[in-house]
Amino acid sequence: MKTILAVMLFGLPMGLPMVAHADYIDFFEIKLTDACKVSREVQIARDIDTWAAKYGYSTELWIPIEAPSPHLGSVYWVARIKDMATFGKLVDSFASEAQDADSVAGKLLARLSECEMVLSRSGYTTRK
Repeated sequence: MKTILAVMLFGLPMGLPMVAHADYIDFFEIKLTDACKVSREVQIARDIDTWAAKYGYSTELWIPIEAPSPHLGSVYWVARIKDMATFGKLVDSFASEAQDADSVAGKLLARLSECEMVLSRSGYTTRK
């Protein structure tokens, strides 16, 4: 009986496919330019969230207060979207629209270029 219970509690869930829940996380390490303060970067992030709302894209900025020395001057841009497919649609749309410098995406890209230098970028999926 204990064996059957152990299999049901531990073995069975591991043997079944997990229910897919795979948020996509867009993760940047950035350095702000001399022309930019954190408050300005926060406003850019809010404006991008507004532009990308139809995709469910939302951002937050992480500002380290304790970190190994190469990372103390960095700001981390962390954005979440429901899955990679939706992220791909967002990227395609943004890249297409940003070709017009007078479009909302074009102006956002210009503001980002003035405000930050990307040190690294990573993409992650989550599982629950």
